[in-house]
Amino acid sequence: MESVIERIQKMEQIFDTLTLIVNDPSWRISGKTEAIQMMDDLLAYYESGLWLKDYEMDEKGLIPNSVKRGVLSEDGVYNLINEYQNYFLEKEL
Repeated sequence: MESVIERIQKMEQIFDTLTLIVNDPSWRISGKTEAIQMMDDLLAYYESGLWLKDYEMDEKGLIPNSVKRGVLSEDGVYNLINEYQNYFLEKEL
């Protein structure tokens, strides 16, 4: 079973990669297929309750400071989802 730290690190990697994809025009073209799967994974994490559990653990100081955790930023995830939808879904229409 995946530990909390491993889950946060996995989601952080997805968060970082998606951030690159939506902000860099060269990735937007070549990374679309990859981005769709990663966004599905990030949304599943965010909507499953695991994100909230990890967020609350972080707020209580239970996640070591050495763990990179931008994915636990409320605004960061929300903004990334919106940027993704604005770019990729507009292109679908």
